[in-house]
Amino acid sequence: MKEKPTEIKYCLDIIISCGKMLEIADKPTQGIGFPGFTRLPRELRDRIYNLYTLNFIGAPNIIPRTKRGSCACAGHEPPGDEEFEEVEMNLAYTSKQISNEFLGVFYSQRRFHFSCACEIDFILTNNTLLKSTMTRAMFHWCGLHADDGIRQLQRMEQLSNVIVVISRTTSRYLSHRAQIFCDFFGDRRPLTLLDARGWKELISIRGLNSVRVHHINKRKADRRTDDERNCLENMLREYLMRPADDAEVMDF
Repeated sequence: MKEKPTEIKYCLDIIISCGKMLEIADKPTQGIGFPGFTRLPRELRDRIYNLYTLNFIGAPNIIPRTKRGSCACAGHEPPGDEEFEEVEMNLAYTSKQISNEFLGVFYSQRRFHFSCACEIDFILTNNTLLKSTMTRAMFHWCGLHADDGIRQLQRMEQLSNVIVVISRTTSRYLSHRAQIFCDFFGDRRPLTLLDARGWKELISIRGLNSVRVHHINKRKADRRTDDERNCLENMLREYLMRPADDAEVMDF
């Protein structure tokens, strides 16, 4: 400290924090619990939340417990050799402050897997905390309300990682533009991913760090070609990973 006197203040802050932690630990407890937990440094509380929910690199995706909403899209069908474990969430019911902190940390560290784009709209509309903290999402691009669901992702500045799952079902519901063409020219031409509902909203997302495209599980729906998957992934990486302030308007 003699060589770097400017760091004295930071050393004193650390010593004071350690003293407060020891003071909390020395106090007798009344019943069960952790009195003074909210007085711990926020960084330490976040670490405890991560340990509590087993947040670690490679942790399993989070799947909503039940599919709700008015869409007719198929729900999740987990592989037969994989078991999904429930995450203990009782800590979220202790107090409003701890609930917001705990859920915020949990939501920001896990990838949420939505069975369809409609489910994105339903869940994010009814869970504002998840919408404001979720950083990673995976969804099957399909559904009657795919445009509304994907539009929700456009307004999430913290979103950094997206996995889009495609299938033949993706183009079952058409965009407004594609539907007009079909009304006047018929449906003789083969439908492409650019005709699918939600395409305009998807290609308009910006500011992501990672974008991937996966094929659907064969047991759930028919797959598209590998060429379509590769081309879509390259295109989404080109546009979705542009800076968030990119103002180019896409009109395909």
